[in-house]
Amino acid sequence: MVAIYGGLKDVVKILVISGAKIEEKQGCSISAIDLASANAASRHPRLLGDLEDWTFREVPAEVDRNILEILKEALAERGEVAELRIQEVDNEACETHHEITAQRSHFDKVRETTVKVLIWLCSPWIDLAPDFLPTVVSCILVHAIFATSLAFVFVIQIYREWNTKMALLFFTRPAVFIGLMITWWTLS
Repeated sequence: MVAIYGGLKDVVKILVISGAKIEEKQGCSISAIDLASANAASRHPRLLGDLEDWTFREVPAEVDRNILEILKEALAERGEVAELRIQEVDNEACETHHEITAQRSHFDKVRETTVKVLIWLCSPWIDLAPDFLPTVVSCILVHAIFATSLAFVFVIQIYREWNTKMALLFFTRPAVFIGLMITWWTLS
């Protein structure tokens, strides 16, 4: 694993490493340039045309060492002089970066899957909301009426202590009403 550093107008650094992409502070590449071999580079010198736009460039490590000369020639054609040298890249830092990237990728997949599941679970309720809303409202009304009826019955039970005849009269009618409400709520 080697790194090719080139001194250009914008201090461009060209890294030649085996596919590893490391953060800039670790001295490894953050973008890739596809040069499969020295011959491919000689046939496609235009790949170096936007070199100044990148801080780093990456090519496969198995590229021929003649890439140094090819880069010099390609840059010379553009009227630029580059002093290229080879420097070893920290393999351990590259492996650490790969592990961190893999963990981040895993968490991203879990997050995306969770969101998709939530959307899948909620979509039927969202689609049925217009039709389901009247049923919800009716259920709320039934429960409110039912609770009010129970409260009324409770008051009547207390009132019965003072007037048995009145209690019997007012208790019978709410009981029938409550029974009808329970039947309606069950059927709905």
